[in-house]
Amino acid sequence: MTTGPIYGRNIAITLPRGKTIYWTAYAQSAGAQFVEIRDTANKVIVSKASAGNTGRGGEAKFGEGSFVAEDANNTYYVSIGVNNGASWEKVLYSYDELVFNGVVKFGNYIFGGEDGTDNDFNDTNLNLHWYDNLG
Repeated sequence: MTTGPIYGRNIAITLPRGKTIYWTAYAQSAGAQFVEIRDTANKVIVSKASAGNTGRGGEAKFGEGSFVAEDANNTYYVSIGVNNGASWEKVLYSYDELVFNGVVKFGNYIFGGEDGTDNDFNDTNLNLHWYDNLG
């Protein structure tokens, strides 16, 4: 189920403690896109900005990586904006999971950011996912 559009600063999400979270950020905009993830102690976990000018007709990856979810509250805050957080986008997002025998085997958040007025929500794309077991 899609949530939004909502204000793109400090979107609260739940990530399972102890799991490795993989993230990838893409931009498709002339503007410099920005994504940030913080924990409940306001510690920056991910902070990445694009160079902008990615143009139309294709997206450019501007960040990827992983981190271990260690927040005691399992809560994180995602922010999606432009120009290193000078302003925040409108965001649509969704969470999905694959469950087997009552256990979440794969979880995934996808975020689409809108930095202007055309409501295409393709200016920033952020994906976060994890697995129950690695290896």
